[in-house]
Amino acid sequence: MNIDYICRTHNGQTAIISNHRMYVTDHSVTYVLNHVLLMRLATIEGRLSATKTLTGWGRKIPIYVDRSHVFMVLKGLRSDEALIVNVKNIVSIEKKHDGSGIISFSKGHVLVFASWAILCRQWKRASAMIQLNERLENAFMRKTR
Repeated sequence: MNIDYICRTHNGQTAIISNHRMYVTDHSVTYVLNHVLLMRLATIEGRLSATKTLTGWGRKIPIYVDRSHVFMVLKGLRSDEALIVNVKNIVSIEKKHDGSGIISFSKGHVLVFASWAILCRQWKRASAMIQLNERLENAFMRKTR
């Protein structure tokens, strides 16, 4: 499943948006993300701890799952309004005149986020996370040859 974003709904459920479909569960965002990571022999705590150690970031740390899933945290994982977005499926982000941002996905749908500043900061962090992971993978591949 190629996930576009995961969010908490107004009634406390978790929605997983993937390929123009919405899947709803009673599990938390953290539970869903941990399930996705466990399929790759990892956990949220492990990914967050490693990223924090390597980057020094303290909050809203991007979560690298695999080459096609890198989530930027726009609203905290444990928040009632949790929102994490897969940057790998984003085509563009645009600033609106009211200070919000529009995220356009590769499948053609959009998501409006209230704060352009937070969106930009998290986009930069996620991009840095992707570059860091690529450097680490390349260094590992050189050592194993």
